[in-house]
Amino acid sequence: MKVIKLGLTLVLVMILAAISASALPINVDKVDVDGSTLQPNEQTKLNIERGDEVTLDVYFTATQDIPNMELFAFVSGFEYNDVTPTSDQVGPFDAEANVIYHKKLKIQFSDEFEKDNYKLRLVFSDRNGDEQLLNYNLKIDVPRHQLDIQDVILNPELSVKAGSALLAQVRLENKGEKEEQDIKVTVAMPELGISASDYVDEIEDTDDSEETEELYLRIPACAKPGIYNVEVTVDYGKEDIKTIKQIQVTAGNACDEITGPKTTIVIGKQLENIMQGETGIYPITITNNQKQAKSYTLTIDADNWAQDVKITPASTVLINSESTETIYIHATVDSSAIGAKILTARISTEGKEIQQIPLTANITKKPTSWIRLGLEAVIVVLAVLIILVAVVVGYFKLKDSDEEQPKAKTYY
Repeated sequence: MKVIKLGLTLVLVMILAAISASALPINVDKVDVDGSTLQPNEQTKLNIERGDEVTLDVYFTATQDIPNMELFAFVSGFEYNDVTPTSDQVGPFDAEANVIYHKKLKIQFSDEFEKDNYKLRLVFSDRNGDEQLLNYNLKIDVPRHQLDIQDVILNPELSVKAGSALLAQVRLENKGEKEEQDIKVTVAMPELGISASDYVDEIEDTDDSEETEELYLRIPACAKPGIYNVEVTVDYGKEDIKTIKQIQVTAGNACDEITGPKTTIVIGKQLENIMQGETGIYPITITNNQKQAKSYTLTIDADNWAQDVKITPASTVLINSESTETIYIHATVDSSAIGAKILTARISTEGKEIQQIPLTANITKKPTSWIRLGLEAVIVVLAVLIILVAVVVGYFKLKDSDEEQPKAKTYY
């Protein structure tokens, strides 16, 4: 009996010790994850896709004053938690008794998470007391479609000389659960107006990766030295992703200073005599004397006298270094216009206007209808007279031929 009593006494002492060293005096009222309320250790799991960031709203009430309190939230078991921890914390702060507290935390789930079941753990603690731990069940899932740009390799990697080639290779990784096909990869330097594209036929699902062929970009010979963005865009299905790298462009040797004019413009014809309703053509020849290709734009200002104005081959042309292109302006005159009219052609490059050209149309009336009828009548009369003359001449020739023939003799 003494042994039994001693044992019961020990058990009671242990229970009292456990009570005295109980968890923090708080009641956890509610835990929401992106608006979904969780219950500790319930069988139902909250589904989260890897790569997501979720917001935790934790509501609790302190039953006693708790100084130096902290709240720590984390997900354990992730392979790279030492590099990109899946956790957040708030505190320390002082909690007063009978006050409801709302603490907000954010948890970022890496796109390297394996598809599996995990636990979200909340730890309430202070400086000296025992912590209170709550576990919530999570299920980390994989998005249906998700490509990531794993790496962009540039050659040369850090700097490239103007006039030289820049090679780019893009490595893609499929983070989704579906195979992706016909993926278009574009590498561009918008500030220099250059780009190149390639297609990746397919990338299998679940962390499989592929890379493009080397994409070739020629840096313009006269590109200004400086730091430029290299934009990589990946289009797949109805999705697209983008990333940006930077590279330094240094001055090249191929871009020499031009002593003469950078652009030469020759006007083929500045005055056209055009009848009402007819079209006049003004040729303009542009020569690019620079060491790199340039884009030139032609715009037209004309009053109502020009019924229609067309530019061929196009209003904007790309002219290669030391090359020439001729642009034609086709101006159709309104049927009521008359006299000298002005049409202004404006030529610009790189957004700057370099020349204005006034072109003149001397518009004359078309012949009136009665004059045309008179001319047609004269033509008809002349045609009839020619026919009559031909008939008369033919008749007399035939008669003369009959008189010259000898008469036949009759013998009895």
